[in-house]
Amino acid sequence: MDKIGVESGVARAIFSAVRAGMVGFIDIIVCRNTELLYWVRDGKRRNVLMSAVQHRQAKIFGMIYDFSGTKARLLSSRDNLGNNILHVAGMLTEFSPLDHITGAALKMQTEVQWFQGVENLCNPMYKNERNYAGLTPKQVFMRTHTKLTKEGEQWMKDTSSSCTVVGALIVTITFAAAFTVSGSND
Repeated sequence: MDKIGVESGVARAIFSAVRAGMVGFIDIIVCRNTELLYWVRDGKRRNVLMSAVQHRQAKIFGMIYDFSGTKARLLSSRDNLGNNILHVAGMLTEFSPLDHITGAALKMQTEVQWFQGVENLCNPMYKNERNYAGLTPKQVFMRTHTKLTKEGEQWMKDTSSSCTVVGALIVTITFAAAFTVSGSND
């Protein structure tokens, strides 16, 4: 992991490709030189696998995770704030691509599934590790998802109210139809 490589256009291209979900590009680059996986961005000191987790790029994460011999070293790295990969999975950032999902509750469900998916692949001791702020990964998840949780609760209330109104209309129509005699008034 040389300083020239980290600051080069190649490093910027790799991290931009991860953010954009360009699986083919990452596959070609990594197949040519697996050492590129260990490069980090200077600002946060996150490697390519951590970047894939941050940007919720499941295909890239799976591809990198499946490379033999790289898992332990990549998963065990920490960023400049002492966050392990599970802390990064628990962070809701502007890079979390949730715009294509409608409804806050469904967004929250997606986030929980992502966190649990990464958690299942990590060393169990990562769950209790604390970052420099003294937070475990679950605490980071809860703190960064507070607003989404509240929006999800409101979305669920609104949806249940709508369903109640529709249900009442259906019952009313069914009740009226049951007592209406078919044919004329004779």
